[in-house]
Amino acid sequence: MTTRSPVDVGAAADLLETQGLTIAALFGGLSPRLAAWRPAADGWSAHTVLCHLLDEERGDFRPRLVATLEDEGRPWPGIDPEGWVTARGYAERSTSETLDAFVAERRTSVLRVRALSGAPWDHAHEHPTLGRITARDLLAAWLDHDRLHLRQVLGTLHAAGDLIVPGGRPDYAGTW
Repeated sequence: MTTRSPVDVGAAADLLETQGLTIAALFGGLSPRLAAWRPAADGWSAHTVLCHLLDEERGDFRPRLVATLEDEGRPWPGIDPEGWVTARGYAERSTSETLDAFVAERRTSVLRVRALSGAPWDHAHEHPTLGRITARDLLAAWLDHDRLHLRQVLGTLHAAGDLIVPGGRPDYAGTW
């Protein structure tokens, strides 16, 4: 059996916190029009991504990580990220209230992760399609999930450039 290095809980919590602050700064600066803009009819707006990040914070990564660490056999809470868009009324939510809720949830998550020093990171859950997922895997995925959606929102904002500066040529900045 391969011995893995211990999880750097402090660095993981710091990164979770920093990424949360980045999300807060990015979304706090969006106008309602820009937050609601979608790159395609079936694409997600920045607002939809923010609602998703909040729901994932509350109902996916933190509770699934805790469940896996505390009891490998405990069932994970069910999730339906695509279905939540409609079922949870993302379009009717306030961006500023959603952002405030995300910031509060992230604060709770950071404190929870900071308290996990010495946790059993190799505890695992058997996922029906992905197979064995360890607590270590969940933490890594949680950190990457933020970055994936930050990249998505930045791409959406890049595509929405004409809303802000109609007819402007952003190519002077470099290639996207």
